[in-house]
Amino acid sequence: MITGTTGLTHGWRLSAWVAVLVLGGLWGCSRGPAVGQAERIRAMEGRIEQLISDFQVVAEARDQARERITVLEEQVARLNTVTQERDLLQVKVAKLERERDVANSRCEKLRNGFMLLMTEDDTIAAEQILPSQGKLIKGQVPALAASASGELPQE
Repeated sequence: MITGTTGLTHGWRLSAWVAVLVLGGLWGCSRGPAVGQAERIRAMEGRIEQLISDFQVVAEARDQARERITVLEEQVARLNTVTQERDLLQVKVAKLERERDVANSRCEKLRNGFMLLMTEDDTIAAEQILPSQGKLIKGQVPALAASASGELPQE
């Protein structure tokens, strides 16, 4: 058996097949893209352009939304300040209302006291000026006190 020549031819055959495959691969890669692939590439380029324009629209909308958020945050800060001022003013108004109510109460008491004193004074004055008309009932206002002009009543 001649083993050396058979192995050698077998090695050459294997090498030939590898060479054919490599040359076929190089030939396939060296050919340009097929007509179907050119259309597919154009479609992909169109889609990329569409995505880029969509991205630009979305980016502009995002920027506008950020500006609106900034404006709204400033308005919220101003509203918080105004709310705090309103709360402080409400506290001040409540305090002033209490002071007013106390002052009104004191004025009412003072007015009632003056009215009582004036009634007592008129009663005493009437008893001294008009002793002949008889005794006055306690709490009764004499005609002199009822007269606005202060003149004696006509009999």
